[in-house]
Amino acid sequence: MQEDFPTVQAGTILVTGASGFLGTKVVECLLEAGFERVRCLVRASSDTASLMSIVGRFPDSKWEIVKGNLQSHEDCQKAVQGIAGLVHCAAGMRGSLVSMFADSVVTSRNLLEAILATAPDIQRIVHVSSFAIYQTTSLKRNQPVTEESPLETHHRERNDPYGYVKLKQEQLFRKYARREGLPLVIVRPGVIFGPGGTEISYRVGTKMLGMFLHQGGSNQIPLTYVDNCAGAIVLALTRPGIEGETFNIHDDDLPTAAEFLKRYKAAKGGVRSIPVPYPLMLLLSHMAVGATRLSRGQFPVLFNPYATSSVWRGTTFDNSKAKRMLGWKPRIPMAQALDEHFAYIRRNSGRE
Repeated sequence: MQEDFPTVQAGTILVTGASGFLGTKVVECLLEAGFERVRCLVRASSDTASLMSIVGRFPDSKWEIVKGNLQSHEDCQKAVQGIAGLVHCAAGMRGSLVSMFADSVVTSRNLLEAILATAPDIQRIVHVSSFAIYQTTSLKRNQPVTEESPLETHHRERNDPYGYVKLKQEQLFRKYARREGLPLVIVRPGVIFGPGGTEISYRVGTKMLGMFLHQGGSNQIPLTYVDNCAGAIVLALTRPGIEGETFNIHDDDLPTAAEFLKRYKAAKGGVRSIPVPYPLMLLLSHMAVGATRLSRGQFPVLFNPYATSSVWRGTTFDNSKAKRMLGWKPRIPMAQALDEHFAYIRRNSGRE
């Protein structure tokens, strides 16, 4: 274990969303790094089989699994009791905007209030945000997304509930950090992938009517392998003197959407795709909006120009700050990460 921040490393670390795809890997990385006191917060209904298999490999560590709901003030206070550090992975991933807001923003407020009341001497808070909060339409084509890039302001046009609630969640953490002096570090991952995660990103295209509309073309996909992302989060927890900083996390040697789709089709089998170049997609988006207006709202808007431009216009990405300030680099190379991801898909598709 690196002795960068011994007061955090010697204390109890709370990981929220610990049974999730990223959360389980964060717990594993913490235990592998020598953290002995890891508290895993999961919902009562969560499947903890993967988490139990991980913590079971560390019988000498003082890990604990706590069941609770962040919408409960009492559960929040119990979860943060005596903690030295927090890794906040929990967020609403699906459902209505109202339910996602409650599971992301309301729960985060409850957690922060519990910290102020119960763990005011916390040494480090790492909040896991997302690339989905960036406003890429204001960037020039192929201008890299950095930590200083503008954040989304046109939420209605973007039509991305997840991006909206993640932005509001991050803004809430920043508000409390400024007002209360909390030691906050923000980590913004790109597309987290790996065995057991989402098979293919919307940045590659869209499934519709039994077909896959391939809209990503030659665009880079800001992938980060789940192991590499978790490693960056642990570094954000342990590096001293980085309070108030934000770090974009994506791996090196990013594939294009076309390259990713080619390998996905080979692994999955039976996937039919239609390439939709960006200019055509933009034209179809304008036509869809026009059709909705002519029908007085009877024809639903499937795509709109702003959302199309946000996702598929073509954007590059910059992870140099994380390398410079965290000393992070992807432990698993992209070639190996892709091999493991697609091998998992082949096995699950019965092709091995």
